[in-house]
Amino acid sequence: MVNYRQAFRLPFTNWRRFWALFLISLFANLIDLADKDTLQALGVYLGPAAVLLSLGILMLAALFFAVLFSGYMVRVANGAARGKNEMPSFDDFSSLFAQGLKYIAGIVLYALPFVLIAGIVAFLGATAMHAALFAIVIAAAIFGVFLFVYIWPLAMVHFAFGKKFSAFFDFVRIFKYAFTGTYFVPWLVALAYSIGISIPFLVLGAVIGFIYLLIPYVLLL
Repeated sequence: MVNYRQAFRLPFTNWRRFWALFLISLFANLIDLADKDTLQALGVYLGPAAVLLSLGILMLAALFFAVLFSGYMVRVANGAARGKNEMPSFDDFSSLFAQGLKYIAGIVLYALPFVLIAGIVAFLGATAMHAALFAIVIAAAIFGVFLFVYIWPLAMVHFAFGKKFSAFFDFVRIFKYAFTGTYFVPWLVALAYSIGISIPFLVLGAVIGFIYLLIPYVLLL
């Protein structure tokens, strides 16, 4: 039986690690800083070559932190699966990075069927195919996205617990537990909890984003 109280408290068991993870998540979205107005403003001062170099460094840094963030989330899932209801440490960065790469590779492979469906939807829309067929493909796409959102957490925990990339694709075990109340109820609770806990950070992100939007105008003064 899931101990929801301990699960809800897990992100707040170590505030230093919590805020470190928050900063890593912000750095993982560094590429969002590359908006048109800011790049134009920097171009005035630095020149096009320097802006392109900065953009490349920004993309690499964002990718690095995204992999690091993913690796840490795998470590959190591993600890939770083993009954450790506390934020794990950030030690052994090489392991974090390796697990993060495997995690992202798993997402890419899982997403391939949905990319294919999206391509079919775009093709049908562009060629004005029969409305009924188009509606069927749209419905399949929506169902596919829901299935991905529903199945992926279980696949991720399965991978985190076994630490084998092949665990992502052990569909026999994954589907064995996916459509049971034992998984569905905690998944539903976790979804609601994730939405609720993300609200304060969305507000904080909006404030930071608003401050960032002022940068081009300050540079051009």
